[in-house]
Amino acid sequence: MFVIQSCTSAFRKHISEPLSIKEIRSISKNNPSFVDMYENIEDIREELFDDLENEIKYGDITYKRFFKYEKKRHKLIKNALEEYQSKYDDNKSFQEKVDSALQYWLDYSDVYKYVRIKLISLYPRIEKRGFYPYNYYLDELDYTFSIEPLDSNLSFVSYYCRISDDDLYDYISCEDSIPMEKKYALYSHEKKFSYYSKKVKEDLNTSRLENLSKVNVSYIIVGDKVIKERAGIPSHVMDYINHSDWGFNRLDFIQKEVDQNYVSPADYIDANVNKNMEKYDKKVYDLFEMYWDY
Repeated sequence: MFVIQSCTSAFRKHISEPLSIKEIRSISKNNPSFVDMYENIEDIREELFDDLENEIKYGDITYKRFFKYEKKRHKLIKNALEEYQSKYDDNKSFQEKVDSALQYWLDYSDVYKYVRIKLISLYPRIEKRGFYPYNYYLDELDYTFSIEPLDSNLSFVSYYCRISDDDLYDYISCEDSIPMEKKYALYSHEKKFSYYSKKVKEDLNTSRLENLSKVNVSYIIVGDKVIKERAGIPSHVMDYINHSDWGFNRLDFIQKEVDQNYVSPADYIDANVNKNMEKYDKKVYDLFEMYWDY
């Protein structure tokens, strides 16, 4: 009978009043989680109740009220986590979407095992217009390169070329594709660019352009398989491929590739728990918010 009375009496105390070891032991005998909760209350007293205004506003919350709030919050956390797992982690349809999005990028590979591209010649025609410095324009660019199959099953090459640098006021690019004829040891493809009003700097000569120019393969077809260039994979995808066990990488990948409304477990739980706890007990909720923001 004494233990019950002692427990009830301690529960009715305000959280601004420290409990004795005997009182804590009495309450925690039937409520083991009370010890952890009491440590939080001690932190609150130390961090927040040194301000008299905070103690006046929140110090009259009882241990019983605080404990009921915490029990309710932990129950909601458990429910929200189960709901999240059902919606995402254990949802076969959702996981298939994630796996499909990942596989799309995993199909990207090193296409240069199958094809070699080599610059043969590059001839620019640069003219100065007017009397102002840096009024130089690239009127024409003859760009010749070769595409050499390294696999007899290579049947198609899609490529793009791009020249871009601080010495160019605008970038130069092209995009094309070539069906590869089998038995050809070397397939030379000549591409001529005709550009007007492409402003460049005076020192952008042929040698400089050669250093800046590059032809990239977008994808190739080898037999029945389409192989995409891995260099084209976005950084957020590569991060997920390399470290899929990192929570932020998974979050970033799914938001950008599968579902923009996807959130982390922590954010999902916070959103669902906080709105309910604020309605359940606004005063204790506000105290927690102040404590976590401190």
